[in-house]
Amino acid sequence: MFQNPFSFDGRIRRLEYGLSYLIYFILYLGVSFLWQEFPSAALFFYPFISVLIWFLLAQGAKRCHDLGNSGFYQFIPFYGLLMVFQDGKSGINRYGRNPKEVGVSSRDSEKNSLQLPSGKLSIVHSMLRLSSPILINVLLAAMLMEYLNVSDIELFMYILLTVIPCHFLALIMNHNSHAFEIDGKGQFKERVIYSSVFYVLVRLYTLYFRATEIYVQAIFFELIVVGLLLCLTYFSFQLYKVIFRKSSLTYEN
Repeated sequence: MFQNPFSFDGRIRRLEYGLSYLIYFILYLGVSFLWQEFPSAALFFYPFISVLIWFLLAQGAKRCHDLGNSGFYQFIPFYGLLMVFQDGKSGINRYGRNPKEVGVSSRDSEKNSLQLPSGKLSIVHSMLRLSSPILINVLLAAMLMEYLNVSDIELFMYILLTVIPCHFLALIMNHNSHAFEIDGKGQFKERVIYSSVFYVLVRLYTLYFRATEIYVQAIFFELIVVGLLLCLTYFSFQLYKVIFRKSSLTYEN
């Protein structure tokens, strides 16, 4: 489930589509509430809304594929009812195998993932898969900056700590994707991308909405902060490995 939520290829079950719609609805309501609270930050919310729409359309297309139809069928009025309640086509169709009938064991899945060449994923592809957790992390940081009445040092520490659960969320969302490797340079690259993009977006927010400035002499300090964020992603990654390695061992036994 949720093996590649931003891809338009493949098939998904009605349960996954229903959960996808629920996730979209909850996040959209949350963003709408924040938009009303911060109307001047409209430019900041546009990318997040775009990612949500992309996510829903991609999941809808895969659900249409499971019913044996083109992804454009999701735009037909009331066809969404069939997408939620009708069972998918059995066997293999032109869009792929029935997700209910995929009988790949966890060991085979792990072997297949290890066969992928490390470091071959493009940076753009990695950023697309990490975009939702990063934007959620930035929204959380923005809420802390606007509502938390603490000293600058305490605020800085709280924002740093938000990286651990949000990066863990990114790992969970991509758990079944072959793009995520348990070990190796590929995973380190993902963590570097997450830390760097998150920090850049937070700095852009502070520049635009909190009237801060960037000083050339402080560039070294900025890089140190990115390094701290990268170190924090290590803790969430280790937690991810412990949890899912234990679950895989339990499954095999």
